[in-house]
This record gives sequence, structure tokens and C-alpha cells, in this order.
Amino acid sequence: MVETPEVDRMPLTAKSTQSIMMIQGILTLLGGVSLLLFMLGTQDDLELMGIGLPFISIVLALLICWVAVKWSSRKARVWTVAVLLEGLLLISFVATVIPDPEFSFGIWDGLSILLPVTAFCLLVLPTTRSWFNR
Repeated sequence: MVETPEVDRMPLTAKSTQSIMMIQGILTLLGGVSLLLFMLGTQDDLELMGIGLPFISIVLALLICWVAVKWSSRKARVWTVAVLLEGLLLISFVATVIPDPEFSFGIWDGLSILLPVTAFCLLVLPTTRSWFNR
């Protein structure tokens, strides 16, 4: 009788994090491209600093999608990059909200903080971390 080796299945926490990061990447990419097109269509004299934010957003979205696509490789650097990206998103949100006294929390702000918080918390769980340590 031939025995088949038991495949180490991806835990639900890792699969959920991968899905959240794909959603994040797609939404961030759509937002960055939309902002870039809006800025190109409304401003006659664009400076490099003016279009920097959409480009940063697009690069960040591509990095998030790259990590989510490379997820099944189970390499430790994929986990590390994912933690760094989610931490960067959290820090950037907090850094823009705290100094602004006129900030009002809207639905898009909720997504901007909820997705990175959820992904970050799922990433640092022992089940997700151990899955990346083959």
C-alpha cells in the first residue's frame, strides 16, 4: 500500500490574511490610479511632489499584491515584508489622523484602519507565523 505524504495545509489565519492583503492591494491600486488620473485631469502645472502620493500608493499596492501572490512560497521574507507593510500602513494612518484636529471618521477611514489592523493581528498569530517557518 502506498502512503501519500500529509500536506501541510495553510491555516485559516494565513488564508484570511492573504485574502485581506489582496483586497487591500486592489483597493489601494484603484485609489492610486484614480487619484493620479484625477490630478492629471484637473491640474495644468503638475510638479513631481504633486503626483508623488499617487505613485507611492501604486507602488505600495503592487508590493502588497506581490506579497499576497508569493504567499504560498512560505518563505520567511514574505512574512517579514507583509508585517512591515501592514505596520507601515498602520503607522501612516495614525500619523495622519492624530495631528489633524478636524478629522472625522468616515467609512473609507474605517477600511483604511480595519484592514491593516486585522491583517497585522493575523500575521503575528503563532499559527500564521509557524506556517511560514517550514
